[in-house]
Amino acid sequence: MNISALLPKNFLQDSYGIWRALAETQVSFPADGHARNAEVEDRSFWFNCRNKVITSMIQKVMGRPRSFVDVGGGTGTVANAIAKMGVPVALIEPIQSGCFHAASKGTLTVVNSTLSECAFPAEAFEAAGLFDVLEHLEQESTVLAEVKRVIAHNGYLVITVPAYQSLWSSADVAARHYRRYSLTQATGLLRANGFEPIYATYFFMPLVLPIVLFRSLKTRFGLGSKAEHSQELVASPFMSFVMRLFTEVELFCMKMKFPIPFGSSVLVVARSRHQ
Repeated sequence: MNISALLPKNFLQDSYGIWRALAETQVSFPADGHARNAEVEDRSFWFNCRNKVITSMIQKVMGRPRSFVDVGGGTGTVANAIAKMGVPVALIEPIQSGCFHAASKGTLTVVNSTLSECAFPAEAFEAAGLFDVLEHLEQESTVLAEVKRVIAHNGYLVITVPAYQSLWSSADVAARHYRRYSLTQATGLLRANGFEPIYATYFFMPLVLPIVLFRSLKTRFGLGSKAEHSQELVASPFMSFVMRLFTEVELFCMKMKFPIPFGSSVLVVARSRHQ
């Protein structure tokens, strides 16, 4: 699938292979956020385990989609994992620094734009992903409406979002989040915007207690430090091994479609509803 052929004629490809709109869009995301993520993502248990959860659920529910659009895909860590499944992936990212890191992976069609500015034809993609994106949007319904327009009739949407407003901390402020979500809130949001959830669960169950102790409580007592949050995503080899073991248990539950009762993140797989 030639994804770049779907873009408007005013999009130009630069020397890095990135397709660009005329102007960069302002979004609620730290200016150095993508650089910090790119620095740790290869050795981060959080990024690696999240990738495995997302790609496993895509394979379980969809097999191998004919095309996929990763909206707000950042440095391309998830999109690259999906592309390695043999899926043509378009990564849409409004921040230039994220696009540079994504383009360096060499497996993606990278577009420096918002999804609406891309003006893709209706039903251009079989599936879409919003991976830890919705919490950065003041109004989620605008992007969800555009996602619904560009994916196929009964097409798939996969989202991940941070869980529980009670886990709010200075890390959320530093990341410029607007909110965190319960499972009910995440599925309700999708239903209200024309999607029908077919599987929803929490994941990263082992991280809830550490977040409470080392983020949420520290924030409430004014002890949080913005500088330390990106490094929290990198653990010792032993802790990374433990997290991988827990991830395998959670993946078994997901593959059997058993919901995980709690966790620091939410995953929902939904299908678009068309009247």
